[in-house]
Amino acid sequence: MPPRCGHAAEQTERVPRGSVSKALFWDTADPYKYVRISPCDQLYDFLIVGGEDHAVGHFTDKHDQEKPFRELEAWTRVRFPMLGAVEYKWSGEVWEPHDLVGIMGRDPVAEHMYIITGDSGTGMTHTTIGARLVADLIQGRPNIYEGVYNPKRGPSLRSFTSFMRYGLHSVQGLAGRVPYLSGDLKDIEDIGLGCGAVITKHGKKLAVYRAEDGTLSVCSAACPHLGGIVKWNDVEKSFDCQIHGSRFSKTGVLLNGPAVQNLSKAVL
Repeated sequence: MPPRCGHAAEQTERVPRGSVSKALFWDTADPYKYVRISPCDQLYDFLIVGGEDHAVGHFTDKHDQEKPFRELEAWTRVRFPMLGAVEYKWSGEVWEPHDLVGIMGRDPVAEHMYIITGDSGTGMTHTTIGARLVADLIQGRPNIYEGVYNPKRGPSLRSFTSFMRYGLHSVQGLAGRVPYLSGDLKDIEDIGLGCGAVITKHGKKLAVYRAEDGTLSVCSAACPHLGGIVKWNDVEKSFDCQIHGSRFSKTGVLLNGPAVQNLSKAVL
């Protein structure tokens, strides 16, 4: 059962130095939140807050894209009233198995290959467990975790329903390839400065970005991984594929896999 790819939103604010203990805090709510501290200067620490997981490329508009960050800030200000202004915000991809259990062990396809993935944001824990598990497998020693994290394990009811839900999004991403189906905007002139969109031109989907100086960058909107149509992410200024989570810069340069190539250049 392949993992799904999601974003964990994160943002950084200043707090008076020493006002928050140097620790990693997290809750078990859905969606969850976590908090950690990083040094800033002599007067302030950075409070890094994350959570509000959301699927890559599944937003409907800019307001929807900004929601995880609004929720994070509102949650944080209630608990840390000394909080300053938000200075940075971003999303980081996490690979989350449908049954929420990591994937570690022998590669089901390639001989003499081993996998440690599907961390769901707990990479430090999983790399420790995974390293011990893989070392035991290589040396032919038994390990009590082999069956738990086995990449070949069968699907559970939870994983099946989750897989079907995300499979629907994949179908929607592929449906965008239908010729002459309209894109985000009808006309390239509707794209503002510093903005991007997917438009349809002569039956082809194009990912178009207009720089602040008016210069246009034009690429095919088809993700080179499996051909899904990317969507413009106006918050992070990227083109995101909702099928398997590949992301590309505003000019089509690959940011995150599983794609291994840039969006191909195109002409209007």
